[in-house]
Amino acid sequence: LRLETNKTTCYVGEPIIASYNFYTRLKSESKLSKNPSFNGFSVIDLLRPDATIRGTGTLNGRNYNKFTIRKAQLYPLQSGEIQLESATIENDIQFLKESAGSDRRTLRDLRNGFPLSPDALIEQHVSLSSKPVTITVKPLPEAGKPAVFHGAVGTFNINSSLQKNNFSTDETGVLTVTVTGNGNLHLVTAPDIAWPAGIEAFDPVLTDALDQSQVPISGSKTFTYNFTVDNEGAFTIPAINFPYFDPATTSYHQPLTAAINFNVTKGAGLKSNVGAVPQQNETNIAWSELKQYWWIGVAFLLILLLILTRGKKAKKRINEEVSIEEVAEEKPLTKLAISEENIPVIVLRPLEQTEICLAKNDCDNFYSILNKELRQFLSSTLKLAPGNLNKRSLEAELDKCNIDSNVAVELESLLQEIEWQLYTPSQPGEQLQLVYRRAIEVVETVSSKCADNN
Repeated sequence: LRLETNKTTCYVGEPIIASYNFYTRLKSESKLSKNPSFNGFSVIDLLRPDATIRGTGTLNGRNYNKFTIRKAQLYPLQSGEIQLESATIENDIQFLKESAGSDRRTLRDLRNGFPLSPDALIEQHVSLSSKPVTITVKPLPEAGKPAVFHGAVGTFNINSSLQKNNFSTDETGVLTVTVTGNGNLHLVTAPDIAWPAGIEAFDPVLTDALDQSQVPISGSKTFTYNFTVDNEGAFTIPAINFPYFDPATTSYHQPLTAAINFNVTKGAGLKSNVGAVPQQNETNIAWSELKQYWWIGVAFLLILLLILTRGKKAKKRINEEVSIEEVAEEKPLTKLAISEENIPVIVLRPLEQTEICLAKNDCDNFYSILNKELRQFLSSTLKLAPGNLNKRSLEAELDKCNIDSNVAVELESLLQEIEWQLYTPSQPGEQLQLVYRRAIEVVETVSSKCADNN
């Protein structure tokens, strides 16, 4: 079992590819018993938890059947030496007894793929673990770093446009800013905009189109801002700057949009609801919402029926015996048996917004974001109402999941520290990274243990 990476040195925010590859020439039933957690990285899995990539590979001049059991692109969140953990596979391997090798009937059954007598077989159990790999993550250079840099790494472009360049004070202006390119796009945040005086802008609405199967991630993020203007006149939205670091050239770039001019006329004094969508009267809105809820209800029932049907089929399939087909020394294997029920749950980034905050230089609201996401995760995973996340209820639910009491103590300590820090000045990045790692370890333990218990 080998951990193989495309590189061992990179910059903060620059992706690396980590693959856990299983090489074999023997018949076996194999189960993944330890899955790496990738602490210190933002993780984008390139394989589903129940999938493998089958092929052939060469090690030390010999051909093997090669199975990729975990493959992910990893975006480091801080600089330093970070170790990628090992994975472990448990293998049950069957050998033909030497005495049975001279029995013609046994050999005939072997060639024809028929079941062999247990007396003719010897079974061995082998546990394989990959060696850990250390990644050297370099900090982004300080020389030439723009003052408004927010951690974008890759190659990007930016453009902006107004829905209308002429409107009245009764209407709402709509500015669209789109960032395209490839890199750590999933961590990219809204660019800074220098709004002219007299304009009130609201928080942007994000829509994205990301291809996470590509390395690095490619696609676009679109930020839509609604804004109002109280007075008539001519206005200009200055050019919008989106600085990023390109690891290929080891330099910073600052693409700019064009400045946007627009005119606002005096309205009748009645603010309109016009924004990114056409104006509708109240009756149409209510009817539209009613139809929307009706369709949501129908979709929910169909999804529930599909889950129940697939659950029965999956249970039947999991209970069937699955093994690797027997092959000779030069004959490639055709199947790797990795039982879905033995694959640990992979946490789907419950602390995503915390990761995004850490990727920025000015993560002032780190503890507020972490407190919200961690409590949402605990509430969802432990089936507790947000108001019941107290010491007694947490200990009771963690005990149901057979989680060690030390984890409960660590979780309580972590929640207390986060609450204390909510009202204190910002801390150095190293301290934030330490708290983040503690939170990730708790999340992974609770997720895997409680999922197994359920």
